[in-house]
Amino acid sequence: ASIPQAASDSEQEILSIVREHGKIAAIKRYREITGCGLKEAKEAVEAMMARTGTVPGRSAAGCGSYVLAMLVAGVAITFVLTGGF
Repeated sequence: ASIPQAASDSEQEILSIVREHGKIAAIKRYREITGCGLKEAKEAVEAMMARTGTVPGRSAAGCGSYVLAMLVAGVAITFVLTGGF
């Protein structure tokens, strides 16, 4: 059996970004490193993720929930301070 080829430093960086900040951030960084287009970067990052079994971390998935929670809190505060709509 052959020894699997070690991932490059750039690939390790991209996969680390996927785990810590999500796929979109990793695609942006991939584009910065390579200068390629969005479609090519997306396909490359997804291929790296599939090949290594890397999945985005929870922090990436929680961003939308955080924004929604802040929006709801803002509406609730406005409602209380103004005595209604």
